[in-house]
Amino acid sequence: MYLGTAFKETSKYQQSLEFYKKATEIDPSQIYAWQGIILVYEKQNIKNHPDLLDAYKRIATFYETTSDKQKYVENTKKLANVLISQGDTKGALKVATRLVKYLGNDLDTEGALMFVNLLRETKWSTRSPEQNELFSLALETLIFEHSGVNEDLCKRYFTQLNNEKKYDDLVKSAIRLKDKWNSFSSPMEWLCRYYLEGRVTNQVLENAGGMDVITDKLFKLYPSSSFGHLARGKFLLEDGVKLNDGFEFIRTGLESKPLVEVYVVLMEGKLRFGDWEGAIEAAQAGIRMNSGNENADKALAFGLIRALIEMKDFERVKEKLDCFKEYDDSDDSIKLLTLRLHLKTNDLDKLKEVVQSLGDTNNWEVRFFRTLSGLDKLEEANYALKSLLELENLDELGEEEIIAELMDVAMLMYDQKVFDYAGQLLLKVHIPYIA
Repeated sequence: MYLGTAFKETSKYQQSLEFYKKATEIDPSQIYAWQGIILVYEKQNIKNHPDLLDAYKRIATFYETTSDKQKYVENTKKLANVLISQGDTKGALKVATRLVKYLGNDLDTEGALMFVNLLRETKWSTRSPEQNELFSLALETLIFEHSGVNEDLCKRYFTQLNNEKKYDDLVKSAIRLKDKWNSFSSPMEWLCRYYLEGRVTNQVLENAGGMDVITDKLFKLYPSSSFGHLARGKFLLEDGVKLNDGFEFIRTGLESKPLVEVYVVLMEGKLRFGDWEGAIEAAQAGIRMNSGNENADKALAFGLIRALIEMKDFERVKEKLDCFKEYDDSDDSIKLLTLRLHLKTNDLDKLKEVVQSLGDTNNWEVRFFRTLSGLDKLEEANYALKSLLELENLDELGEEEIIAELMDVAMLMYDQKVFDYAGQLLLKVHIPYIA
């Protein structure tokens, strides 16, 4: 080995290699001889040689069993690079996987970038569960620590988290990247998408700046973002202030990204706006998608029935309700639709019958219909409301139960189109009790 070193220092590389190789033949564990072989090739700027591959394997294996973590990482990276230069991607990936697994949360950006590049052309479905877990770790390391982070890496990272169903981690990461929102659209796009899918709450978004801020920043980078338009529309419709703007945002988004969840939002907005025909159109469009989303499909079907009730198309209503008879005993939402039908047809007897089958609940609709069922005639609600309005010091009533009953009657008046009385009563209840 000493002769190998002497020839190396005098640039007699061929003789040096012969003596280093003899040393490894005598003692294969002679780590310094293997390192000498590597140095000889490096001095000649030779990066792709079978001897190098064997040497790096020996050294990496040696240091893996020692406490010299830095040496192991350094030589393992070199081994992976030699394999890459030889076109052995499969072998390089195997080595890189061991490295990333070894480092865990201590993974550096160089190792992470190598691992990501090796897996760049693969798909989530073709990778092993372990590879996917390590791929997420490598991407996270690059996203939050690498100076060369870009939009492509962001997209890969969020797509990877979504594929692994790490929904909370995705939301947290998107918000954590808030300082990069002016440069990359992906974090905001995914927040908008998850808002549409119900995976992130309004409160979380408010803490991050609010949907209006998120979409404003998104539109500066990606003016045609469908998720951005749909999310902004949903926000405005649910906020109930700028309904027309909300409808326009949703119309724009749906042109390129028809989502069943958005048709639910659009339908509910139309119902709130009193546009029964628009609600029916939205519901039918969503149902035609056959999305397989059971909750969305059910919401669309119920919204369609409610709009048909308001349109007084009772024949179609009964036809639609018959399709849900099997759920009658377990789903109060079916009964609530039936109650709306009986209210619209002024069938107080049937309304009372259905109310009696409903259990105790704090649902305001159930309490509303229960209040209504206590009247002998629907017309008596007008007199009940007038009497309530004539009470002195109504705003001093502090019991929640009494206030709730007043709200119920006000809602009854609203449903019966007695808007003046409903407004007066709601105003009296609202001022002292709602902050």
